[in-house]
Amino acid sequence: MIFSNIDQYKQRRAEIESRISEAGITEEHFLKESGINRTTWQRWGHGKFMPRMDKWMGVEAAFSRLIQERKQ
Repeated sequence: MIFSNIDQYKQRRAEIESRISEAGITEEHFLKESGINRTTWQRWGHGKFMPRMDKWMGVEAAFSRLIQERKQ
């Protein structure tokens, strides 16, 4: 997913955070599976930086995998 602006990124991030919480997945576990450091995740959350595409692809892949595992 490519973001054309920071608002798109913030909306997608909020969606991911909500869905992992609803699925009972801890942020710690999600970040470990994503390969993202907590500090990096927090900096992205402040909106000062948007993630590089390669890093965001890891987030999306882990999100999809973890949600799919919970459905099984």
